[in-house]
Formats: sequence, structure tokens, C-alpha cells
Amino acid sequence: VDDKHHVDNIDKQQLLGTMECTLAEVMAAGEHLTKSLRLQGNPAGKITIQAEEVQDSKFVVDFELSATKLEKKDLFGKSDPYIEIAKSQEGGAFTMVYRSQPIMKTLSPRWPAFEMEIQKLCSGDWERTLQFSVWDWNKSGNNELIGLATTSLKDICPERGGKVFNLDLTNPSHKGKKKSSGVLVFTSVKAVPKASFVDYIRGGCQISLITAVDFTASNGNPSDPNCLHYISPVKDNEYVQAIKSIASVLAPYDSDQMIPAFGFGAQL
Repeated sequence: VDDKHHVDNIDKQQLLGTMECTLAEVMAAGEHLTKSLRLQGNPAGKITIQAEEVQDSKFVVDFELSATKLEKKDLFGKSDPYIEIAKSQEGGAFTMVYRSQPIMKTLSPRWPAFEMEIQKLCSGDWERTLQFSVWDWNKSGNNELIGLATTSLKDICPERGGKVFNLDLTNPSHKGKKKSSGVLVFTSVKAVPKASFVDYIRGGCQISLITAVDFTASNGNPSDPNCLHYISPVKDNEYVQAIKSIASVLAPYDSDQMIPAFGFGAQL
């Protein structure tokens, strides 16, 4: 649109042309996509679109976590601690994104290493508040909170200048009676870049889409509405639905836009 004189009023702007495309077309085009603009069915110039991935969303975070001096919860033993990670949402609520298995009978657990995609961990936001909570597992299902602490990925990840290597765990139920319920130790936190689908496409990976349909008699008579091959005047059969669902995603990335279709078991 031409917005020289009516920047704040889109109804008074002059339409110069339109073009429609899918995101897949843009990403599969390489460095950029150039297509023609149309205005009332007539050529109206060209438009070039360039897209790039948000780099911060392409990381996997490797965690090694442990704890020391945890509060004893079991009457005749120590504790069976496990850890949960939750990310903050708008409004202040937390949503759990990870839970470990419990380590039995210890106050100094070292949980197995694990990895998480940064999108799941913190929605790609390095400064989003993360809550780490340590619980005592009980067979009855009445698990007890040992303590919790909050921080952000940026603060605990050395690649982003993080210098937080341990946090005191506190239990809100103590209400100041006890200062610490233990110490959470970030033994190792590493953000590792992960190649995405777009990286493979732009790196030269070629995709060839091929379809094949089983026409054998075991699928039943195609004139029977219960048959997988039944051609309904109302809706696509399950074969067509499956092909359309997959092809609509992969076809834009097909290197030669030639899609072979095979069938077997048919009687011609």
C-alpha cells in the first residue's frame, strides 16, 4: 500500500497490489522469493520476500543437576528427591516442562543428565523466569516439597555470561523458620546449537515426495462406504486425507516438483 498521506488510516491508503504464498514457499526458495503482484487481475510489479529463522530458538540445553544438604523428609530414612522445572507464563503462573525420576534414599542426589529444546524450556526467551523445585517422592503419591528456587537460563548458562552455579532452596511453608532447605547445584548447563529443518533445506538437502497406494482386495470393495478406498461425494477417504496432509507440507520443498504416484495390487 501507499501510505504517504494516510499513515494511521489503512482505509484511506492506496492498494498497489497483492500476492499470496505460503511460508513453505518462502523458506524453500533459498535466500529470497520474488513473485508478481496483481491488482484487479492485472500485473502490478513484483515483490521480494526474505525470511530468516530466529536463531535463539535453535538451541538444545544440556543439563547436569545435583543437590546437597537437602532437608530430610522421610521419618525412618532420608529423602527420595526428584526435580521439576517450570517456566513462567503471562500472569505469573508456572507451567511444568520437565520432571526427573527420583533418586532413592539420599540428601545429596545427582540426577541423570538430560536435554531440552530451548523452545520447550523457556519459549526461546533466555531471560524468562524458571522455577526449579525439589520434591520428596512418596509411594502413596503424597509427594512433599523440599524447596524451590527461581532463576533464568541466561543466569545459569555460561555461554550467555551466566555466573549462577548454585541456588539456595527455600520452602514457602516454613515461613521464615528455616533459612534453607538445601542447595541446588548446576553441575553443567550447556546451550548447544541444533540444525533445523530450514538449515538442511538451505544447506542443499533435496526432498523427493513419492506416493504409493495399496489397492489389494484386503481393503474391501471400493463401492462399500466402509472401504478405505470408497470415493464419497461428501468427503475424502482416509487414503486421500493422508496423502493431502503429508503432501501439503512436503510438496513445496520437493526439488523438482514432480511427484511420482504408485499403486500396487489393483486389477486393471
